[in-house]
Amino acid sequence: MATFVEWDVGVKNPQKRFVEGTWVEVATPCAKCQRLSLLYYYFWLSELDDKYLRKFVDDLHGENSITRKCDEQHPPLTRKLPAGSPSKLFSAWKEAEIAFSTDQLPTVSTIAYRRVLESAAKLFAGADGSDKTPLGARLKKLNSEGIISDDLLQLTSRALSFGNAAAHEDTPLTKADAAVARDLAEAFLRQAYTVPRLLKDAEKALQKRSESEKKLPDSTATDDIED
Repeated sequence: MATFVEWDVGVKNPQKRFVEGTWVEVATPCAKCQRLSLLYYYFWLSELDDKYLRKFVDDLHGENSITRKCDEQHPPLTRKLPAGSPSKLFSAWKEAEIAFSTDQLPTVSTIAYRRVLESAAKLFAGADGSDKTPLGARLKKLNSEGIISDDLLQLTSRALSFGNAAAHEDTPLTKADAAVARDLAEAFLRQAYTVPRLLKDAEKALQKRSESEKKLPDSTATDDIED
């Protein structure tokens, strides 16, 4: 539920009478830090819902409480799965991000980021679900085979330290600890998946550009210009 400071209603495709996409943009302060966020609520309404839309706007003007989970928030509370990462990691990453965004579960979120690392390393090594090799040993093997760099090995080793502390130590982790675990997990995904994808996309773009230039007509001939 948002206690709004200011709101605005927008309509997509206003020329279409039968289906209109309507959204409400709400500026609301955080209950803890008081910083403003923009919340977006989307509605898809047919022309038969004009009466509902008018009531909704009246509720915004009035004192009636409207309870609904927002569709988007800016700035967002969660980060997206780094580009190029396997889709199989989406659920684990989303779960870790939700736990982190609550600001109340640093130990849980740190364990969740370790789970992301374990799944990512297993997928990166091409191992199946029956492979029970510990994460640390798996990463060292990948490093010895030249599949991951020394820097990437050090990153994940640091992340493992936070994950082990969250799972086995009696002292609860802090939000700062969870933030480091989050950044380390994201760094692994970016180095393991995002950077190779960027390099591959750049290579394709350069190759396409080179092929296009070869197809251009010869423009060496010029017209004579008389004084």
